[in-house]
Amino acid sequence: MDNPALFFNIPKQLSKGKTFLGFPSDEVLPALVIFGVFLAGRHEAVGFVLAAFWFLGLHSIKKTHGDNFIRLTLYWYAPDSLSAPLFAITPSAEKRYWIH
Repeated sequence: MDNPALFFNIPKQLSKGKTFLGFPSDEVLPALVIFGVFLAGRHEAVGFVLAAFWFLGLHSIKKTHGDNFIRLTLYWYAPDSLSAPLFAITPSAEKRYWIH
């Protein structure tokens, strides 16, 4: 921790999430997929309830843990084989000396 060359700034891709139609994409896109699958199966009400449950549940979790809870959890705790392709321009999670 004494070597300043090991310190990194937090990249914008980890501190700011992506949006879709003004909503966070990790809340809306899976909800739309859930609704679309059940809509294709002619179970619109069940799809709407499950999509709303996903959206509201994830929204309430993100209120307590932060907006980028899912991305940061994947970055810190996912195995290197999964996190390396997702976070190509960020340093590996083993280098945990960040400048805030």
